[in-house]
Amino acid sequence: MKDEWFRTWFDTDYYHILYNHRDDKEAREFIDALLSFLKPVNGSTFLDVACGRGRHSLQLSERGYPTVGIDLSANSISFAKQQECDRLRYNVRDIREPFECGTFHFALNLFTSFGYFDSIAEHLTALRNIHSALEPNGIFVLDFLNRNFVSQNSDVKKIPLGNLHFTTSKEIVGAHITKKITVQDGDIKETYREQVLAFSHDELIDLISQAGFNILSVHGNYQMETFEQYHPRVIIIAQKK
Repeated sequence: MKDEWFRTWFDTDYYHILYNHRDDKEAREFIDALLSFLKPVNGSTFLDVACGRGRHSLQLSERGYPTVGIDLSANSISFAKQQECDRLRYNVRDIREPFECGTFHFALNLFTSFGYFDSIAEHLTALRNIHSALEPNGIFVLDFLNRNFVSQNSDVKKIPLGNLHFTTSKEIVGAHITKKITVQDGDIKETYREQVLAFSHDELIDLISQAGFNILSVHGNYQMETFEQYHPRVIIIAQKK
């Protein structure tokens, strides 16, 4: 098997401790802004692609929308399943493999849950699987890092969390945006990495278009402001052709 960093890092306790600050309040505020923009009708169905522990899926289901979350991490899905109800379910799934077709009104891929794979072809396959999962005219939302913002804002962060001490750094190395994470856990020191292809705004739009979508709008932050090059995010709203 290829060295796919996400297969190990996402199943560690350290990953969930580090990102625990990504709390329900942040998820609630982003989902509120997104729903205000998308204006889904009652009963609209959502697919949360690469959902992690399901913080966005949970917010959607609590607003009455039937939601399915999928993720490669068995650890994350095991945790998320504690939240399941009639409107919310979770499955372990690799987005490079086909899943339910023509089922959903909306598909979301949030918090830079894209760009993990080695080849452009794998990413295009993932996008086409998302396209197939949507009903005709269904809406896809992709939330990714803005490469320009990363290139101008590389820094080192030291994050003490209880008895653990994290050091993170993010930079563009070749074709990738790479985040190095060092964990000091008592006498134990562990190093992990997160790495995504450094897609530009234009490259993301081109790839999503190739997968069979029309681009409706592009936004630059979680307040859904129209995208500018200095914004931290690239949030693309697209519609299935």
